[in-house]
Amino acid sequence: MKKYLIFFMAMFLSAFAANAWASDFYGYVAGIFVINGKVFVSVNNGNFNGAISPCSSSSDSGYYIIDINSTFGKLEYSNVLAAKATGHRVYVRGDGSCNGNAYGAVGAEIMLGVDLRAD
Repeated sequence: MKKYLIFFMAMFLSAFAANAWASDFYGYVAGIFVINGKVFVSVNNGNFNGAISPCSSSSDSGYYIIDINSTFGKLEYSNVLAAKATGHRVYVRGDGSCNGNAYGAVGAEIMLGVDLRAD
């Protein structure tokens, strides 16, 4: 029983730690840019679910980097392109860091996931 308690405690704390710094943004894909071999995505006209991204210059826009060299990154890129083409909203999760240098002084988070919404 003690082993299970320790396991569930570790799972709970790791889930909390993962969400403590990540920023989730719900909005529309405004732009997709390839700069220096990286794909940058700007999402705006929405809001953060929780903490505002450390990279964001306002509370209604988020900036993300997609690694298109990975299979998962190609799937993210596909969802972002579909959202831009259809005008649907996306729910994006960033890693909470501030990488790259997209749009001048504004950095971007590494995209951990994107959900194409039907609304």
